[in-house]
Amino acid sequence: MDDKNIRDQGGFYDSSKTDRIYLKSVWENIKPFVKGRILDIGGNDGSLLDFYKTKNKKYILDITKLALKKAKRRGYKTYFCDMHKLPFKDSFFDTVLLINTFEHSHNPFGLLKGIKRVLKPNGVVIIDVPNARSVRQIYNLVFHGDPLPSGNSILFSKNPNHFFHYTSNLLCSVLKLSGFEKVKLFGKPPVKQPFNGLFRMMPGLSSMFATDIIAVSSK
Repeated sequence: MDDKNIRDQGGFYDSSKTDRIYLKSVWENIKPFVKGRILDIGGNDGSLLDFYKTKNKKYILDITKLALKKAKRRGYKTYFCDMHKLPFKDSFFDTVLLINTFEHSHNPFGLLKGIKRVLKPNGVVIIDVPNARSVRQIYNLVFHGDPLPSGNSILFSKNPNHFFHYTSNLLCSVLKLSGFEKVKLFGKPPVKQPFNGLFRMMPGLSSMFATDIIAVSSK
């Protein structure tokens, strides 16, 4: 991604607000796997890492200057750069997060190669992507011609927002082909009713109501 692309997308994200209720639901699902020094790629202003109570071990990389300024004022170590060019030494992190970020990568294999480099032995990568086979995505595809609002937005007609739409099988394959092992996959329950209730009441159809797919994998 070139500098102009970073500026254009960053300008859009600077104007958006993080949904704390959603982030809390993400954290409740991933917290059993988070450990040690952590890098949140696409971490915005640090609202997700606020739930991680360990001090002085939290790093945020993003293309949103305004959000990074807020995160820095709150004590986070921040980096403004392309996620495909991680400015960290080898074997530096215990955990790397990609929460609603991986689908923004035009080069997922290159991104995972960089993440594998900066992870310690037995380090963990945690990825959360929109579920391409969810009821919401299918509805938006049928009635809008594209999985809006969680697909390529019209605001990104020149600079695509989501480059890939992931299913569980595709996400698992990409991780394993990149050399990650012991891939654990599960769906994140929807925040809103009645979909949250349907997710829990109908385990056989939970993949249809899961808004996100979460993958946890070790180096």
